[in-house]
Amino acid sequence: MSNSPAQFLPLFIVGSAICSSIGHFNAAAVAAMDANISNFTESEFIDTEGEPIVGAALHDVSVWGDDRHKAMFITVFQEIREALATDLPNSKIAVLILGPEHTRPGGCHGWVEGILFHVGGDRDPFHAGTAYLPFGKAGIGNAINRAQSLLYDQAAAPDIVLIIAVDSYFSAPTITHYLSQQRIKTSANPDGFIPGEAAAAIALARQSSAPWVLSMHGCGMAHETAAIGSNKPLRATGLTNAIRSAIGQAGVELAALDCHVSGVSGENWYFKEVELAINRVLERKVAEFPHHIITSRTGEIGAACAPFALAWLFSSMAQPACGIGQSALLHFSNDDGARVALVIKGQYQTRS
Repeated sequence: MSNSPAQFLPLFIVGSAICSSIGHFNAAAVAAMDANISNFTESEFIDTEGEPIVGAALHDVSVWGDDRHKAMFITVFQEIREALATDLPNSKIAVLILGPEHTRPGGCHGWVEGILFHVGGDRDPFHAGTAYLPFGKAGIGNAINRAQSLLYDQAAAPDIVLIIAVDSYFSAPTITHYLSQQRIKTSANPDGFIPGEAAAAIALARQSSAPWVLSMHGCGMAHETAAIGSNKPLRATGLTNAIRSAIGQAGVELAALDCHVSGVSGENWYFKEVELAINRVLERKVAEFPHHIITSRTGEIGAACAPFALAWLFSSMAQPACGIGQSALLHFSNDDGARVALVIKGQYQTRS
């Protein structure tokens, strides 16, 4: 069953930022995505066969733990503030920080405390709607719905909502847990994910005056009871419901969209889920429905995956030569069963 709102009011992306293994800044990461470039290298972690685990860690960042997360956050925060090119006071900006689920082994959360004081100071606090959302990859649904509520709050709406996500799979507890579950890709286990890390940010507003705009028109959320590792039959009911909710809110057919984008991490279980859900929802046969997989270049970046995808599309969809098209379904799944789907559209605006 879906827990999405019946009505979705449009949101416009007006800025983006990325810090990842394929680029510490938005332009570099987008160029790498468009060129299908990854940066998978051997890490210092060892698998059960004594072989190095291949991962996608940030290069030239020597700090770890909380300090590493802070560094990634500050990088994308500074970039997106510069991209907005506005002198808005912090009180007119709500910041929604996305992080890993509290239930994920090794998930890092302590760095969040005090981070907004560090970047904003105490004289100009951020909008009261600012919050930390530790809901993982599918948490983008919670963030989008919260952003919509904030921006359309007639009494005390911020001008901008920043969604900033930071996540990393590079910690000993995380690696140890997923190795024990045989879920990390290794020399002995090809059906696994490649650990990664990233931060990504998007800025949302109720409108945009730019010549080309990317807007969001649907956000469907649902829960999958047959989550990975549950030993229940995989029917993709949760993802199917989330997609149907998103396209229903957007008033479009799935078959009319140009492509779909996901955070599928490389595990066969999740690819089967996507195939089942897409085939169920497609209203008619289409010649092709391209599937762009973020993690094929970044590795598994958890909560950062959805903002990364939106930041990439915000830049690349504006360039027709990239061939992505002007509309897309995005969908993301958590191990805990949370599912979310988004519908976005790009268009050129004529100035009056």
